[in-house]
Amino acid sequence: MNKQRGFTLVEMILALLISAILAGIIIEIIAGPIKSYFWVTQRALYVQEAELALDVLQREVIHAFSPTILTTNHSDKQTLSFHKIISSAFVQVDNTEISSMVVLT
Repeated sequence: MNKQRGFTLVEMILALLISAILAGIIIEIIAGPIKSYFWVTQRALYVQEAELALDVLQREVIHAFSPTILTTNHSDKQTLSFHKIISSAFVQVDNTEISSMVVLT
């Protein structure tokens, strides 16, 4: 008898279906870290822009109110203390203490 060699149509469709499922799983495994990389990169740019804006804002506030602002740097934070101007030569540090200041122009 004459035996036929090769694959049947059902075997070919089954092989294509299994290959498509495996390809989809592999693509999802590879795409996850790529999406995460782009997400982290975008968030890092947002943080960098926010830090730049805060630095500019801090410089402008200190420049505008330099005689009335006291900055204190600690290892983990920076504080700003605002002082009330009583007149052109005196600043009220607390509610009770009045000290003279030097106006820098």
